[in-house]
Amino acid sequence: LPELEETYLITVNESGLEGNSYLWTGTYSEIDGVTSAVGFYFGEFNGSSFEYLNRYKFNEFENFFSYLDEARQEKVEKKKKRKESKGKEFRISSRIAFHDVMERKDGYLLLGEAYRPTYRTETRMVTTTGANGVTTTTTQTYTEFDGYQYSHAILCMLDLNGKLLWDQVFELKPSYKPMRVKKFINMPNESTGEIKLSYASLGSIHTKIISPSGEIIQEAASEDVESLYEGDKRKRSLYYLDHWYNDRYIIHGSERIVNKEDEKVKKRRSGYSFSLIEFK
Repeated sequence: LPELEETYLITVNESGLEGNSYLWTGTYSEIDGVTSAVGFYFGEFNGSSFEYLNRYKFNEFENFFSYLDEARQEKVEKKKKRKESKGKEFRISSRIAFHDVMERKDGYLLLGEAYRPTYRTETRMVTTTGANGVTTTTTQTYTEFDGYQYSHAILCMLDLNGKLLWDQVFELKPSYKPMRVKKFINMPNESTGEIKLSYASLGSIHTKIISPSGEIIQEAASEDVESLYEGDKRKRSLYYLDHWYNDRYIIHGSERIVNKEDEKVKKRRSGYSFSLIEFK
């Protein structure tokens, strides 16, 4: 397709619209064979041609670095200025797992979660016996896949012609690294009104409410998962947040708890918890 010349698609998602049109969205690179994207594309395809096709680079996002602390933001800004002073483009590459496009009355919502693969090094002792009966032991080092580390999420609002209206970027730190690409954030399908996001991270429930114009109007509703006994302290936890129905969610997961204050309970115990929460 001419609209995609010099563009290398990494991911492609298609969803149907009324009639015979389809929304195309996904990530792309400007270098062949690269798996990390420099941006995402968004277009409407009528079966033979595009009604529109827009591409947006991550380095053009207004809030792309907002999930970083001030020191890291300053470091990135300095690197960007050095690149631009030399006449070079400052590129940002990322792997994004996009949710299905959500249709709104006045446009489309696109939510994506950024992740990267991680690896660990393992050392193993290998014993072999030669033809002469002599046994030798050698040390071999292997690189093993250690799951996907998630870092942040992006939420974009586009109008009915695929023009980017606003973007929000926020930190995303799940309590574990999945072995396959998945999506952690819950976003109810609402055609109008406020946008509600919820997810579990590091033993807490995080919620955000964003106005239709892209302003975060509530993000302080982060609560720790309640413990069973007074004096309970979590040393390790792994939680999942699943949408049940309407504004109700179930948070569940395993936990390792230490309690040195209550003599009626074990000092150390493991368990699995279920909790019902309501997000309004």
